[in-house]
Order: sequence, then C-alpha cells, then structure tokens
Amino acid sequence: MTWRSLRAGIGLELRMVVVLIGLLGLRFALAGGQYVMLLADESMIYVIVAVGLNIVLGYSGQISMAQAALAALGGYSAALLVMRLGWPWILAAPAGAALASVAGALLGLLTMRVRTHYLILITVAFSTVVLLFIVNWSALTGGPTGLYPIPPMELGGFIAQGPGDLFYVVAVLAVILVYATERLRRSRVGLAMFAIKSSEKGAQAAGINPAYYRVLAMSLGGLYAGVGGVLFAALIKFLGPESFSLTSSLFYIVIVVLGGMGSTAGVVIVGVVLTVTQQQLQNLADYWILIYGVLVMLVMAVAPGGLGGIINLGREIRSTRRRPFRAARPR
Repeated sequence: MTWRSLRAGIGLELRMVVVLIGLLGLRFALAGGQYVMLLADESMIYVIVAVGLNIVLGYSGQISMAQAALAALGGYSAALLVMRLGWPWILAAPAGAALASVAGALLGLLTMRVRTHYLILITVAFSTVVLLFIVNWSALTGGPTGLYPIPPMELGGFIAQGPGDLFYVVAVLAVILVYATERLRRSRVGLAMFAIKSSEKGAQAAGINPAYYRVLAMSLGGLYAGVGGVLFAALIKFLGPESFSLTSSLFYIVIVVLGGMGSTAGVVIVGVVLTVTQQQLQNLADYWILIYGVLVMLVMAVAPGGLGGIINLGREIRSTRRRPFRAARPR
C-alpha cells in the first residue's frame, strides 16, 4: 500500500480530526499546568462519548438521552472492580466499557420497535433508573456523596498520576475510536445505518434488517460511552451522580447537532470548543440549558447540517473548482 492510497483512504474528515487532536495536545503540552492538561483530557473524553452518540443519532437516526447514563455504567463498574475487587485497570477498563456496550444493546432491544418521542421517553426512563440506582445504593456506589478515592490508572509499568500522564492514554484512544468511527461510516455497516435513517422501508426492500443495525448502533454508542466513563473515573478519581445527569446527555446531543449529525470532524471540533467554553464560563452554569437551546435553534435555522454540512459544502465547492468546465461538442 502506497502513501497516496493510504492518504486517499483515510479521508479529509479523519485527517482534520487527527490534526486537531495533535494540535490540541501540542498546544496544551506547551502551555503546561495541571488545569490546562485537565481541560485537554476532559475535551477528549467528551469527544469520545459524543462520537459514540453520533453513531446512534447521526448514523442510524435514533434520538437517545441515555448516553450519560451509559457512561456512568462504564465508569462506576470499572471503578468498583478496581476498588472493591482489586482488579487491575488493564482488566477493569475493558470490563466497564463492555458492560456499557451490553447495556446499550439491551436498550436497543427495548427501543427496537419505537420511534421519535417514544424512543426519547424510554431512554429518559433508562437514565432515570440508572441515576436512582447510583443515588440509592449508597453502600456500593457511595450515593449522593460520590465514589472516591479512585486509584490512579496503571497500565503495565505506566502509572497515570495526573492529567498530564493520562492525556497520552486519552489522546491515543480518541484517535483510535475516531478512526474506527470513520471507517464504520464508509463500510457496508455504516451505509446500511444511513439507509435505515433515510428510509426504513426502502432499506427493508434492499434486504437490510433495520432492527439488527439499530441494536448494533446502540451497542457501539454504549461502548464509546463506557470508554469515556472509564477515562473520566481515572481522570477525576471521583464519580458522583451529578456528572451523569440528563443535562449531560443533552450536552452530548447538542454537540452532535451543532457538529452535524453523521459528521465525525464536526462533532470533534464542536465537542472540543463547547467543552473548553463551558469550563471557562462556569459562572454561567445556571444558564447553559438556555444557551444550548438558543444555539441549536440558530444552527437549525442557518445551517441545518451543522458544522459538518458547512465542511461538506466547502469540499464540494473545492472539488468543483478543480474540475475544468468543458463545453459540449456540437453533433
């Protein structure tokens, strides 16, 4: 495989995402400071969870309010395996992500035959059940006071004591998962999901099983959320129910909508920008839901495709300029 073929196969969106992650890491690494590195880690973690939701919402067209709850399942299960059973992180982290993936698949089975507001209601109910479980089972989860102190992540001889150490783990996983998402979008599975989103009856006529791919999308979304939850537990070393509320799920939906449903690059860019902005303007925490609503309305009115739609439009204009105009020859 030549470099030219590899470069063509990777695609413009993925190259933009890799460059963004690289520049983000370089900028924050040069800036130094624990807070800056913490912000970099949080940005990448939120991007991972949002990219997973993009598979559910952007690829298969399912509106889910359960992404934060799935992240909670992944984070809490991994942390409990480390703290209560003494599992090493190398085993607890995949176990937590796998549990969230299985929970996503089960949620997909429950919502297999419902659409629109019924789907939203079921995912809201699922999130509520998870949060009530976390709050009320204090002996296991720590209840409202939270679960702490979570031991630092150890992978072989590497110990992530602080945000600076964990950044490399988070950045590598973010690149791998974003790459996997882009490959999924271009695969037969991704095309089947987009076909179901466009027209379920048309997809069925083409021999595609909508139920299978909807459940698969929910399972993959749960896997990404579980990875994000595990990394969040290792980063903060504390887990509380307030970090996985319905407002958090709404935050991920806003990222996907503003970034462009189905656009990997748009979701990554908006995820980083919104995360950094939200952390820098914490004095506006009581108004974020209002701000989210206004942003979504403005984007839907001006650019319904979000940032991804703008990127695609720029790509089409660029490709049109490259092709010379040739007048038709008279017969």
